[in-house]
Amino acid sequence: MARKKSMELKGYISKIGKGLYRLRASFGYKSNGQPKWIGSENVEARNEREAYRLLEDWLEQFEGLTSETLDFADITFEDFYYKVWLKEGAEGLSLEPKTFHNYKQTIELRFLTPLGLLKLVDIKPFQIKQIITKSVRLKPDGTPNPDGKPLTRATKQRMLFAINNLFLLAKNEYTIIKNNPCDMITLPKAKGEKKNVEAPYSEEEIEKFLKAAFGEELHLKTLLLTAFVTGAREGELAGLEEKDIDFEDLTIRFHQRVSEIDGKSVVLRPGLKNDDEEKIVTIPQFLADLLKELIARNKKSRWKLGVKKPKHYFIFDNVLDGTTLPRPSYMYKKFKRFTKRHSLRHIRFHDIRHTSATYWLNDPEMTTTEVQHRLGHRSQSTTTNIYGHVLKKKKDRATEMMEGLKDQIESKESLPKIN
Repeated sequence: MARKKSMELKGYISKIGKGLYRLRASFGYKSNGQPKWIGSENVEARNEREAYRLLEDWLEQFEGLTSETLDFADITFEDFYYKVWLKEGAEGLSLEPKTFHNYKQTIELRFLTPLGLLKLVDIKPFQIKQIITKSVRLKPDGTPNPDGKPLTRATKQRMLFAINNLFLLAKNEYTIIKNNPCDMITLPKAKGEKKNVEAPYSEEEIEKFLKAAFGEELHLKTLLLTAFVTGAREGELAGLEEKDIDFEDLTIRFHQRVSEIDGKSVVLRPGLKNDDEEKIVTIPQFLADLLKELIARNKKSRWKLGVKKPKHYFIFDNVLDGTTLPRPSYMYKKFKRFTKRHSLRHIRFHDIRHTSATYWLNDPEMTTTEVQHRLGHRSQSTTTNIYGHVLKKKKDRATEMMEGLKDQIESKESLPKIN
């Protein structure tokens, strides 16, 4: 028994047992006149009427199907991964090269074997969730780690992000599926699991950090102070060139970044991580003077090396021969040695950015909008979500100012002026 959903899409039901019905869908016809079957599913229903109602709901997943996308109707997870997702690459998927590499590694190590031969349209949320929740730690060669330690929730979340990206492509651009199964997955919260996140430097630690930075050699001193003053990411600092500094207006233009993949290859990409083309931030005179001095020293070093016209004049380049890109990981290594040398609490290089943001937001005159622009966040909500703890403290101080307001009004005292 058939029921039409569109001119070409048709749904069928057939009773296969007591309270059991098979739903089937076809789209158009083959050259021999036989229907092109695109899916089937067995369901429980009390009667034929209920089965038809279930059929209507089930056919929704095939809405928007065209003859062009019909070729993908039976595509397996493995084929879609190799023939479509992998060929799109980082650029086509709007992913950072490092993120694309990590997703690729996760899909190949975790999902290809259990899901590879299944049709993309047949993969259910519970199948993906089972793979994620039952996964164990792996050794570098991809075999299970004998230590038996469970994966952290953060690692499981990254697994979900990876496979979600593949299903997003299948749904949004190829319309193979109507619903993304990953949307319906909620990973259980880990009991007693502590997130290993270092807090940004406190006010006292910032003072110690800055004193130590000012006492370093020119290259490291300028790098650390530029990171702190601008709140730039490592990749943005690595991609900074001499032409990006405006010494008259005292500004730095960030418009490109260096991405490092698995500690091996590096690529220079236009624009910023949040898809903005650029951001321009102001700098104090002392930092402009340091940058000018470092640029002059780099120029002298290139002359000694016989480098005449490199393609890029990177400021924080250790090699300076114009043949390689600066590596963000080198910045981390230099910073790690710096913190050890000066007995500073070690945080990630990226946490200098968080330290800067916390420092700015503790100033009552600094607005969230200003911090958003300086950090290059796409929306103000991103800034408030990350630094909400600092904003809460600002609100608490504002409340303290108002505590005596009622008594002042009742005693008819003059209120303090608010500028």
